[in-house]
Amino acid sequence: MTTKQVVSNLQGKIQKIKKELEIIQDNCKHPTTIAKFDKKNSVRLFCVECDKEVGMPSETQLKEFLNTGKEKN
Repeated sequence: MTTKQVVSNLQGKIQKIKKELEIIQDNCKHPTTIAKFDKKNSVRLFCVECDKEVGMPSETQLKEFLNTGKEKN
């Protein structure tokens, strides 16, 4: 196989996996969410089950996320 064929084959597999992930995420009910950083280092809400971004955290959720790991008096 040439490099071009290998690349094309891999790209096809990537597209197939992305589509499969999209179907799973679209069918998920997103029962539990968690605040975490997205790819652009912005805090967003993600589904714990399928890892789909589902929205923006509330003020309370944002404060809890930013205070995680800090010492509490």
